[in-house]
Amino acid sequence: MSGAETLGGGWAAIFYLESGYSADTATLNQGGRLFGRGAYAGLRSDRWGQVTMGRQYVPLFWPLLFADDTGRLRLHTFSAAQTIERGNVARIAQSASPVSGGGSLDTSSGGIYTVGATSSFEDNQVVCQTTSFGGATVMLSYGTGSEIASTNSIVRSDQRVLGANVEWRPPAIKDLYLGAAWNEKSGLRVIGTVLYEQKLTESAFTGQYVFPSGFSMWGNYHPFELVSGPQRLKGSDYMVGLSYRMPSGLLWGNHSVKRIGDCGSCGAKGYGIGYQYHLSKRTELYGFYSRVDNDANSAIGIGGVDPSAPGKDPSGYGVGIATQF
Repeated sequence: MSGAETLGGGWAAIFYLESGYSADTATLNQGGRLFGRGAYAGLRSDRWGQVTMGRQYVPLFWPLLFADDTGRLRLHTFSAAQTIERGNVARIAQSASPVSGGGSLDTSSGGIYTVGATSSFEDNQVVCQTTSFGGATVMLSYGTGSEIASTNSIVRSDQRVLGANVEWRPPAIKDLYLGAAWNEKSGLRVIGTVLYEQKLTESAFTGQYVFPSGFSMWGNYHPFELVSGPQRLKGSDYMVGLSYRMPSGLLWGNHSVKRIGDCGSCGAKGYGIGYQYHLSKRTELYGFYSRVDNDANSAIGIGGVDPSAPGKDPSGYGVGIATQF
């Protein structure tokens, strides 16, 4: 649910509320939040841009989205970008990880060490976006968590998020999109009686071009680094894709690779293929197939379903109908 109220002088008040639930179990997603897929309000100006406050996407999300041509509704749950890049920065065997234990940005359970990606929703954010200048826009964000950690009389906010992006759609080349983004999320980790700061930094460089023939090439490069007290984990992943637009639908395929330094056999690669059949401007039938090939110490999953042990190679498919209201 979204809306806007004109205030005059080119300004408008805006709000947005979106809920997500599981159709098979009727339970709320996003940790049980009623409006876990977005809840924010703000102001928009025809001249200056907009500022919004609340739970919303970080700036890193948008360049990854708009350089991933997996259909008009971006239903890319089974695309290589989603499975390899956006689910987790790392999901590897704890015995191989250069970081020994979890904190507020990472977890260690059942022999699996996991660092979650920050290219999605974050709470308590203020996001500012400019209007277009020569086809380019700039977005800046700041967010802080509400949890508190205390060790040895040290009390600090548990998390902080900073982000920025630049997106460019040059007016002279209407079918070209280029994007770049940066995100830094800080948290805390306790080792013994010492409280350390954690810092996860991610960047993305993305692009897409639609040729007159209907073919489209797209991809991204996504480096990342987690500093966790005296320890660190560093790596990168990339995705390349090709799609073809037809009068009745879209056929696409993509391939992604993840590599993690200082961690033997911790990489993964995967691919996705899909087809969307357009029933109308707002409704489409879709079908996907995806596979992930994990190295011996990698445990990346598909569509939020993770393998129970490293080295397993999951695959999956999805079919359905989707519409926009």
